[in-house]
Amino acid sequence: MVAYYVYPTYYIIGDIHMNSLELTTSITALANVIATKVDDDGALNLLGAVLTQLGDTVTTIATQRDFLQAIESKNKEKSADTNDNTAT
Repeated sequence: MVAYYVYPTYYIIGDIHMNSLELTTSITALANVIATKVDDDGALNLLGAVLTQLGDTVTTIATQRDFLQAIESKNKEKSADTNDNTAT
């Protein structure tokens, strides 16, 4: 599994460290390479739609994880508060 962390100026994917400019430049370069290799516009449109859906789905999964972790943290805090109140 590849770890993905966002720091103020750098994106870290595994062992790859990039700032925002490097990240967007890399994505643009990759898109240009793909576009030169796929001659059929219909296939290129389909590939774009598939990659968009992939990105949206990954974002949905990450958002759900964040949401569930926030709920879990709140539940742990409530549980700790309850335990503190009953101990006194």
